Amino acid sequence: MLGADKNFSQRNYLPPELAFQAWLEGGSTTGAVRWLSARGIRNPRNNRVPTRMGVWQRAGEFILKNFDTVRPQVAEVWSIADRTLTDEIWYDFILRIAKYNLSYKRFQEFLIKHPEMRIYYEKQKQTTTRG
Repeated sequence: MLGADKNFSQRNYLPPELAFQAWLEGGSTTGAVRWLSARGIRNPRNNRVPTRMGVWQRAGEFILKNFDTVRPQVAEVWSIADRTLTDEIWYDFILRIAKYNLSYKRFQEFLIKHPEMRIYYEKQKQTTTRG
């Protein structure tokens, strides 16, 4: 069982793997916060449960580092909500997490390291560009 990591700084008390596990178990960020609260996971600075965005950011870190192996688990969570995780939706999901969690420079490095993402990134840019 994963728990809050005592070796993490107070700012980063929630390990990414634990946030991801909470998101899987809870089925959403709201469910993840409830799941963590039920297990007594709290911010050591203010004794509050993690926020939904805090959980999402940390889970996103884990997803980015392990996106090749966590896809079946993510697909299972999405299937609970009657959603199918196609390649296009999956890569769009990964790119959104990467853009949120990474600096511009690190995002560009991510695209170089994962060239299969470039096609989906270009599609994403086309759909978000206003003309």
